[in-house]
Amino acid sequence: MGVTIYRRGRPIPLAESPELYKALGASPFVSLYATASAGEDLAELAAWSHLGRLHIPLTVEVRDATGRAVVTVEPLRSPAVQARFAVADAVLARAAAKPSQTP
Repeated sequence: MGVTIYRRGRPIPLAESPELYKALGASPFVSLYATASAGEDLAELAAWSHLGRLHIPLTVEVRDATGRAVVTVEPLRSPAVQARFAVADAVLARAAAKPSQTP
């Protein structure tokens, strides 16, 4: 996952996408885009934490040429992602509690 286009890597050939998405499923990231930077990671965590509370699912499927799903990943069900939701929520709550610096 450290060589995706979001990490300034080369575009991944389509044939490698099943392994890439299996790696996503085993990672603490909500999406491949979340690997781009710490800021994007926090934004994805915050957005999907909120959408998860609204029971909006996130399912990524990689299908073969016949349409059969060869990889299905549900990042919001990952224990590693769930644990990170709590951290993201705490960071956002702390930021919201700080007094505004604007005059």
